[in-house]
Amino acid sequence: MVFANEAAVIIKGRDGRTVLLQSRGMDFQVASLAAGEALAALQAAAQAPEPWDILSNTQAVPLLSGRLEVMHHKFAVTYRVVGGLIFLVVTAPATNVFSCIHLLNGVVRVVAVQADGKAAELNPDRLQRRFGEAYMAVDALLSSGGVLEANAALGRALATLEQLQDKEKGKGVPEAPQTPPPQQHPSGKPFTRRTLQGMIDQLALFSFSGGPAMQGVQARPGFQLQEMVPQSVSRPKQVEAKDPFPIGLGSSVPKVPRGKDPNDPFPDLDWATPEPSKGPEVVTPTLATTTTTTTTGNAGGAGARVVPAPVPDTPPPVHTPFVLSEPVLRLVEIWRGETSAGRLVRAGVSGRVEWVSEAAKAKVHTVQFMLQVPNAAREHLVAALASSRRHPDCCRAGPTGGLLLADGIQAKRYEGAPLLYYHLPPLAIRPPMQAQLGASMLHTQDGRHLVTLGLQYAVNPALAKRAAGLAVEIVIPALLDQPLRTSPSGAVFDAKARTLRWQQPGPVSCLDNHGTATQPFVASFAVDEAVASETALSAALVRLNAKLLLLGAGGSGTLSGASLAQGVVDLEMTPSLCGWRAELNATL
Repeated sequence: MVFANEAAVIIKGRDGRTVLLQSRGMDFQVASLAAGEALAALQAAAQAPEPWDILSNTQAVPLLSGRLEVMHHKFAVTYRVVGGLIFLVVTAPATNVFSCIHLLNGVVRVVAVQADGKAAELNPDRLQRRFGEAYMAVDALLSSGGVLEANAALGRALATLEQLQDKEKGKGVPEAPQTPPPQQHPSGKPFTRRTLQGMIDQLALFSFSGGPAMQGVQARPGFQLQEMVPQSVSRPKQVEAKDPFPIGLGSSVPKVPRGKDPNDPFPDLDWATPEPSKGPEVVTPTLATTTTTTTTGNAGGAGARVVPAPVPDTPPPVHTPFVLSEPVLRLVEIWRGETSAGRLVRAGVSGRVEWVSEAAKAKVHTVQFMLQVPNAAREHLVAALASSRRHPDCCRAGPTGGLLLADGIQAKRYEGAPLLYYHLPPLAIRPPMQAQLGASMLHTQDGRHLVTLGLQYAVNPALAKRAAGLAVEIVIPALLDQPLRTSPSGAVFDAKARTLRWQQPGPVSCLDNHGTATQPFVASFAVDEAVASETALSAALVRLNAKLLLLGAGGSGTLSGASLAQGVVDLEMTPSLCGWRAELNATL
């Protein structure tokens, strides 16, 4: 696994003293300051009377790990507590989390070998006795960019030290050993390698950063977010993506021809300003005959005013407002992202106000609604709602600022069309989930190829409790047949569509009350040599991809914090009709 260009490894004792510091492309002083700030944060988080008890409820767990952002989110510190030592890896916030875990595990293995694999016996004094060996091995791990394994790095360190000793004794420089020395096993419990499940368990303690780590993620229109389009609406052929919010949207017609923009939520409508509809003229009741005034003479010689009796006018009809028995609008936010090699490369958030169902349009003539912004909302949400796009026929501005009117009669002509549509950049919210897709191939003795596909994933702890289910779909190459084994069980293989699906309804599984999924998705396949060669399988696995769908529970709110208020007469908050979902495409 290739690592970042700038990284530093610091090993500290529980008393706070630095035992080892090794850097690659990062200033030593900056790395030391970042590690010190992380250590201070860990010390402040200790809750038990025993010093350096990070989590009192998991004190029996031998390995504790986590991730912190320090120095105003400029650096990320990945830490792991083993025995009397604290291992820290300082990187940029955008560095792949799996790479940090891989490097951290390698450093721990190098140091644990010196203690015969016993975590309880790891302490600063034992490390200082073999400081040169550990220093050279950590340097080899950093110099290789995370590609070198712990055993190979330890072998290089031992070979380098032997060469230096031979030079001092005048024996010349011997050749480096072709294979690294075998790993030393302790006399007691063996020191086992970390597995795929172990990496997922450690990932459960990591935070999801929404700050500088998201600066490198491309926003739309660099990534085309496919919208949900009903079958009755013909979708134009995909062309080059255009900006869904061009400058001067409300004042002129976009240059893209009507129905040719793949990001247009209203593909069948003309964006030219529609002519104002002429409603029925309101006629004020008047007298049936014109009143005339005549003057006649009487006995007194004074003029008398004679007014004919007016025709009684019909009183105007009284309109009784229709009060809704149930809300008819809902707010949905969709996060879509694309990850490659475990790194999020494209993402975007789209929100829309739509009808609950087609039958809901017949319940009302006009319903008013408004989007509410929380007090702690970022400027991205305010700007997105200010530049939102309204349906030109079904949604119009209300009498007051921020109030909108949904026309149920006009909406019957547009099946499935949203009333309001807005878009948020990737930096506006933290990623709901992360994923990494991997594949391996092994040649067995019976002449077959054993192909293993794995998908590691992690759910944002803030959204795990608000999730209603998770669905995973892996697109299988045509050379692979029915899987031999899948984990977890319950996978459905579609031979015609070449897909392997998992569905996990209900809340997402948790680990240590952090709300992160713990079990990866793994599938094994056996391919005969006569069916496909190793070269053909390798070329087919390059196009491997997976899709993850995380559904939010009903009434769990939105990703950005926006809420919907609606009503015919008075506005009422409808949190039960605010939902979200997240879609992620993963490639190798």
